[in-house]
Amino acid sequence: MLLVQKEMEELIETHGLEAVKDALNGILRKEKRDEASANWDIYCRRYGFEPEHLGNVFHLGKNSYKITGLKTANRKYPILADDLANGKSYKFSPESVRLALFIK
Repeated sequence: MLLVQKEMEELIETHGLEAVKDALNGILRKEKRDEASANWDIYCRRYGFEPEHLGNVFHLGKNSYKITGLKTANRKYPILADDLANGKSYKFSPESVRLALFIK
């Protein structure tokens, strides 16, 4: 813990407080993404998918999305996917993703 505190103090001195906040937000986003991909391995079959579908690309409208995980707390739109054009994360219903991937 002391090492992290020292590194944060150095970052604040060097780059300012905003840089540290951005770095911490990036770490928190990565942890949430890791949790979502771990959830995929555990719960994907409940929604009609296989573990191999994680990372698959599907197309809806003009956009392409890559499956990144599963958020079980969201009952209506539990599938998480990133837009390949802009990198933003979106939520989808299992039905729409299964249709887009041609899964029965």
